[in-house]
Amino acid sequence: MLLVLAPVFVVALVVVALVVRPGQSALKSGEAEVEVDGTAVVTTADGRSRPVTDRIRMHAGDTLKMQSGTASITTRDAVFQAMAGSGKPGPTRLLMGTTPELLGGELLATSEHRTQIDSAGSSVTVGKADQGGAVRLTRTLALRVSVYQGSATLESAGSSLQIPALRAAEVAALGQLPANPSPLRFRSTDRWDRAYLSPAITVDQQLDPLTLAFNQSSTGQITAASLHLSDLPSTHVVNTLLDRAREVDDTLSRPADAIVGAAVTSLAQKGTFEHRWNAVFRFHSQGATWGLVAMDQHVSADSLLDRVRGAIDQSPLRIGGPTVAAAQPTAPVIGGPGAGAPSGTTIPADGSGATGSGSGTPGTTVTSPSLPALQVPQPTTPLLPSPLPQLPPVTVPPQVTSPLQGLVDTTTQLLSGLLNGVAGKGGLLGG
Repeated sequence: MLLVLAPVFVVALVVVALVVRPGQSALKSGEAEVEVDGTAVVTTADGRSRPVTDRIRMHAGDTLKMQSGTASITTRDAVFQAMAGSGKPGPTRLLMGTTPELLGGELLATSEHRTQIDSAGSSVTVGKADQGGAVRLTRTLALRVSVYQGSATLESAGSSLQIPALRAAEVAALGQLPANPSPLRFRSTDRWDRAYLSPAITVDQQLDPLTLAFNQSSTGQITAASLHLSDLPSTHVVNTLLDRAREVDDTLSRPADAIVGAAVTSLAQKGTFEHRWNAVFRFHSQGATWGLVAMDQHVSADSLLDRVRGAIDQSPLRIGGPTVAAAQPTAPVIGGPGAGAPSGTTIPADGSGATGSGSGTPGTTVTSPSLPALQVPQPTTPLLPSPLPQLPPVTVPPQVTSPLQGLVDTTTQLLSGLLNGVAGKGGLLGG
């Protein structure tokens, strides 16, 4: 009997081992399994510290401080990412407990279900009961919560704020929450931003030179007739919507921005055209880059870029300059919160980072757009005749001796002789 049950028991253990993540099933509330890629210092509740370069089990009351590299921290409910950082906000410092507390630096929290993190007297709940999310916490003198995916709830001293995806909010002081979340600020050189916002970074780096070249080489104001986009409602409706959008988004004075916003609206699928239009231009007017707006509307980068290029090429407002479809991509300075790569930066396709001083669109070289050469009109009438006329040579007349000059010379000679003769005889009084 034992021989029959033994194989079944072994198979059951193997199945459990394959289904359950190593270490996670045995974790208790307040514990975490930490894997360090670099160096961290773990200080226990009783004050003992030890450097960690591989794996360690943390318990309630233990504190982790990153010194170099990154670390993955797995609890029963979530997975956190920590990093050493440089400058502000500094290295991640995390206090383990039933609810982990961020003491300083940055922390990326990902979860398939609702989970909570405390920091600076405030609490952040990632996701909802049936939905997780990916949220970035940054603690300096203030606490900033940035939502990559899902949603988050920020609570501070009795005040509460819901933060949807691609938005952020900051607690400047305990209980002082903003009225509304703001668009995410991001940088193309940041590893977490690249991991979650790659489509937005791609769109911004490709669109910037297109819109710059078009705005510099076009004249007039965008109307429904000059949009050249498919899936648009009537001309009257579009012109009315354009007028309303200009009241909330002053960037629509630039023709290219109106084209991009209309293109995002036409490609989006959720809600009516007017609802999508209002959401697109409202988010952009709050400071979101067009890449972030496209992500918010679930519009793919390739579809948007193709539609914008086609609309710009056919626009009657373009009066010359370079062919905008051939413009080279450049990175945004800061993603509109955000930032980009400098000209000449090459971005590896694997997203591992950039050669040079920045990063951005995978597999592309970021260069600045070239502007058309300045054409100086030539005068129709020459300023001087060509060839120049030759002036006649100047003739100096020969020197002429006047009669008076001859008389003076003769008198001078006579007087000179007379005086010399007198001197030879001893002078007028000599004997």
